[in-house]
Amino acid sequence: MAKKKKLLSWSFTVFFCFIFFKSANVFSENRKISQFLNSFKHKVGVSVFDLSSGKELFSFKSRELLTPASVQKLFTAYLAFKTLGVDYQFITNFWGKWDKGKKLHLFIETSSDPSLTTEDLWVIARKIARWGPKEITSVTVVSRSANCRKAPLGQRAYQSAVAFLPFNFNAFSVDICPTRLKKKAIISVDPKECGIQAKGEVITAKSDHFFVDKISKDLVKVRGRIKAERKEACASVYRSLESPELCFLKTLMSFLEDLGVKTKKNIPFRKSFQLTKEGLTLLYRHKSKPLSLIVWSMNHYSSNPIAEQLLRTVLEKRGFSCMFTKDGAEKIKKAFLREKFFYSFKDFFFFVDGSGLSRKNKVAPFLAALLLNNVYKDFTLSSEFLASLAKPFSVGTLKERKYIAPFIIRAKTGSLTGVSSLAGYLKTKRGKIVSFAIIQNGLTSKKVAEKVEAKLIQYFYRS
Repeated sequence: MAKKKKLLSWSFTVFFCFIFFKSANVFSENRKISQFLNSFKHKVGVSVFDLSSGKELFSFKSRELLTPASVQKLFTAYLAFKTLGVDYQFITNFWGKWDKGKKLHLFIETSSDPSLTTEDLWVIARKIARWGPKEITSVTVVSRSANCRKAPLGQRAYQSAVAFLPFNFNAFSVDICPTRLKKKAIISVDPKECGIQAKGEVITAKSDHFFVDKISKDLVKVRGRIKAERKEACASVYRSLESPELCFLKTLMSFLEDLGVKTKKNIPFRKSFQLTKEGLTLLYRHKSKPLSLIVWSMNHYSSNPIAEQLLRTVLEKRGFSCMFTKDGAEKIKKAFLREKFFYSFKDFFFFVDGSGLSRKNKVAPFLAALLLNNVYKDFTLSSEFLASLAKPFSVGTLKERKYIAPFIIRAKTGSLTGVSSLAGYLKTKRGKIVSFAIIQNGLTSKKVAEKVEAKLIQYFYRS
C-alpha cells in the first residue's frame, strides 16, 4: 500500500512538472514573439484562437481598431450567408407587354445579381427572341432600390460603381494582343456593345510597358509596348464602367438585333420601383449560381464589386434604405448588430463599405479571428465559408504569398498602400486547427509585412 502511494505521488509530481515546464515554454515563446512584433515601428495586431476549446492562444494588441483592407470581406460574406442563406439565388425576371404587329415593351425585374455577365446576356437574348418579337419598343427596369447606386471611385476595376442592375462586375476590359515585332498590337474593348472606344497604339516589342487611361466614360487612351512572347495570348486591363445599367441594356439590345429583333437606336429606358404584372407575359426567369459560389469568387479573387453589391442587397433585405447616404455607416452597423454574434462586440468594429476599400473601416484583430472560430462551429454555413477561402498552390490571392505555401492553410488576404492583412485557418504541427488574424497598418515596405506574416505563421504552426 505504501509503495502504491509513493508511486502515485511520483506520478503526480512528474505530471505537474511537465505541465509547469510546458506552460513556461509557451510563455517564453509568446514573450519572444511579442518582443519581435514590438521591434517594428508600424502597428501590428494579432490574435489566434484554438477551435476546439475556443480559447485565445495568443494576443498582441488584438483589441486595437485597425484598417482591415480586404479581410473585411469575411464579415460581408458572413452577413450575406446569415441573411440570404448559402443556396440563395438572385432572380432576374424578363417580362413583356405585347402591341400589335408583335412589338414588345420589355420589363426587367432585377434583384441586383452581382454575377451577371456578357455570356448570361447572350442566353437571355436567345430566350427572349424565341417568343418571336419583331421589335423592342421600350425598356423598363424595375427595382425597389432603383435610386440606390454609387458612381465609381476611380478608373480601376476595384473602384467600380455599385449599380441596381450590375453587369460584368461593373467593369470592362481593354484587350491588347501582340503581333509581329515592331508592328502594332491589336486592341479591342470587351464588351464592344457598350460603345466604349480605345484610341492610341501599342507596339509589339521584347518587353511590356503599356498604359490604359480612361479619358471619359466612353473613351480610353492606350499607349506603350507589349511583349511579343507571353503566357497568355493577350493582355487584359480592366477599367470601371460609368453606368453598368446602360452597358447591360446596350449589350442586350445588340444581341437581340443579331437574332433578328429590331431595336431603336436610342430606345426609351425607364426606371420603376414597382411592377404591375397584369397584362404582362413572363418571357424568361434567369437564376444566378448559388450564393456560396458567388462568395467563393469574391474571396478567392478579392472582388470589391461583388462585396459592395452583396452588402447593398443584404441591407435592402434587412429593411434598410440605401447605404450610400451620410448615415450609411450607421445603417451598416445596425445590420451587423442584428446578428447576436456582433452585439457583444459593437465597440470593436466600424464599417463604411462591404469590400474594405475605405481606410475608414476599422476592426479589432481578435474579432476577425473569433468570427472565424464561430463560423467553423456553425453547421449551416461552415463548409461553404471554408471553401470560399483561398489555399496555397491554387487560384486566388493567397497564391501571391509564397512563404505560406508549405503550410495547410485557408485564408483571406487584404492589402492597401501601407496596409497588409491575413486571416483564416491553419493546421498546426500537432494537428490542431486554429483561427488567426494578422492586421498591419502604417507599413512602409511590403517586405516587412511578409517578414512579420511569415514569422507568425511559422510560430502558429509550431504551437
